[in-house]
Amino acid sequence: MDNLIENIDKKINKLEYQSTFCYLHNRVGNIKEKLGKCTEIKTGKLNADASIIDGEYPFFTCGKETLFINHYAFEGPSIVISGNGEIDVKYFDGKFNAYQRTYVLQPQKYLFLFLKECQLSINMLKNNAQGSVIKFITKGMLENISININADSKLINSTIKNIYNLIMDLNKQKQKLNKIKALLLEKYF
Repeated sequence: MDNLIENIDKKINKLEYQSTFCYLHNRVGNIKEKLGKCTEIKTGKLNADASIIDGEYPFFTCGKETLFINHYAFEGPSIVISGNGEIDVKYFDGKFNAYQRTYVLQPQKYLFLFLKECQLSINMLKNNAQGSVIKFITKGMLENISININADSKLINSTIKNIYNLIMDLNKQKQKLNKIKALLLEKYF
């Protein structure tokens, strides 16, 4: 079981690399598109303690692991960015909910180009995070993230979308394997 999970992780890492390689071909262009002009930046409304163990929907918080909950507030392809704690960028397509300091972005165009730019900008976001005890990023920091637009941008965005669909399928397989592993460990130990 561990070998299967490890192989899935290796495939996911290769696909992530391929998506970044595709994105880098989009860096050429003289037109800039700002994230704040392409989407409304929303946040979740819940506290992290709203999660439940066997919830139906993913619940994104500022922790490393995705939690679960029984009701959703967001639906569709989204960029999910934790605003403090484990500042991180994720992609999710489906029904989900979010913690109050978690940003949810659903750009109507170039979603996957913005996703890659946010992922590549994460270190800059962390370095510019504010706060003395708990570092946090602001909505304004996200609004200013920009991508270059060129004649190939739509094609590159579509290619990256296809790669992320594969990654989501692999993550679902991995999640099932982890559940089976947990059940087996519980049963035999």
